[in-house]
Amino acid sequence: MINGCELCALERRSTRHFENGLIVICDCVTCGIPMLVFRSHGPRMEEEHFKAREKLIEFYGKRLVKIRTKARRIKDHEHWHIYLE
Repeated sequence: MINGCELCALERRSTRHFENGLIVICDCVTCGIPMLVFRSHGPRMEEEHFKAREKLIEFYGKRLVKIRTKARRIKDHEHWHIYLE
């Protein structure tokens, strides 16, 4: 955890849909759409990306349209915005 990082702290300011030791799926407090937040700070390994994508497909199924992995506002803590039908 990095001091001052909003996503490391991940206060309960919005609805949480799922969480485990690797990720949290919650609503973004800025734009309101679901997002996947990796619990730990720093770069992800390919296996973690695969597990996270697998969980999104399991959780949202055919409603999942697109995942935006490029960070706009918080650039140093990986998180993905999830676009649904």
